[in-house]
Amino acid sequence: DRTINARYEIDPDRNGGMDQPYEEVVRGKEARKRMHGTDCECCRAYYEDVGPLPPRLQAPLWKDPSPQSSQEAGPSRLGKRPRSASPETPSKRQRQREREMQEHQQQISRHRHHWSAAKTPPDYWLIGFPNTQQLDDINRRAKEMHEEKRRQIEAEAKKPGGRYRKK
Repeated sequence: DRTINARYEIDPDRNGGMDQPYEEVVRGKEARKRMHGTDCECCRAYYEDVGPLPPRLQAPLWKDPSPQSSQEAGPSRLGKRPRSASPETPSKRQRQREREMQEHQQQISRHRHHWSAAKTPPDYWLIGFPNTQQLDDINRRAKEMHEEKRRQIEAEAKKPGGRYRKK
């Protein structure tokens, strides 16, 4: 089983000529908006509590719709739920909520990076020695984190214009 670094490398053409994750100070509102919005430990609870952004206000209609266009629209569905082909499952709703929260984060986050910081291993900051059951749990969570990172890098490498490429 090969490591992530043995399989993939950073594409220097997509990283300012650098073959390593390089962070630079970026000034200017427009340049920072193009960066990836992230959160920190303090902000994460805010995004979870607030959830997705409410829809933006729409410009008012200055003209009343003509009677012909309202008749062509068919019977009114005001106050009725939108029709859907299949009912949403909880996991589908959860993924949708996650996407909307990511969009919210991308729009307003003050934490901007080209490369996301590495995640701290599970229970890294616990001082005591874990027992066997805790150790098994820590190792399982660490393996899940590693697999998630591998999937993200693999998806980025498959994407046209991605920051990673296969070696």
